[in-house]
Amino acid sequence: MSTNTILSRYPEVIAENNQLTFEGALGVLDGSSTEIVYESTGRKLSQLDWDINNVPIIKLGANWDLNEQWTFKGRFWSVVTNNGNAHMEDRDWLDSTQST
Repeated sequence: MSTNTILSRYPEVIAENNQLTFEGALGVLDGSSTEIVYESTGRKLSQLDWDINNVPIIKLGANWDLNEQWTFKGRFWSVVTNNGNAHMEDRDWLDSTQST
């Protein structure tokens, strides 16, 4: 289960001509996520929990309308700095008698 919220503090910037469009935005990422791995028998092997709060990000994108039939699109986002709070808790289930 994952929940992600991106709050844009600055409006998106868009530059375009007839065939090429660029866009970008700065924002903050908040959310949580859980990854669980099970054996085929149903026994839990591993659990990773992430909490993400106020992590600054940048989003960039481009569209290229080559013709009426072809459009190329690219999107990218990344963490800007290590400011903010992103934490992962690793839970390995090595003991077969251990449960959640």
